[in-house]
Amino acid sequence: MKFKDNMPIYLQIIDHVKLKIATGEYKRAEKLESVRDMAQKLRVNHNTIAKTYQFLEKDGIIFSKKGVGSFITESEEMISRIREERIFFKISTFVNDLRVLGYSDKKMIEELEKFLKGEIQNG
Repeated sequence: MKFKDNMPIYLQIIDHVKLKIATGEYKRAEKLESVRDMAQKLRVNHNTIAKTYQFLEKDGIIFSKKGVGSFITESEEMISRIREERIFFKISTFVNDLRVLGYSDKKMIEELEKFLKGEIQNG
């Protein structure tokens, strides 16, 4: 994982975990890597991962079993919420970017429909 300079690392890791949940790479109730293993894998301080896991647990995205480890939520509702959060972010970014370019809502919809039909090619 490559980190950006303009955002705290633990927030980037939280986003990374949420993305893996949203895409199904992390399954419901799946055991996460230990704090130490995740820190080694991502080449960050283990305190950063501990902080990340604390935030994820506080938000109900993961849960811990003492002496066993941390696990992805079992809640389908939470997983759906994470997926909805991601699509909202993607759509709002898309719409805002096109508004900056001067596209009307009607034109955005027309262009999106063309894209989905394969009528728009890159380049």
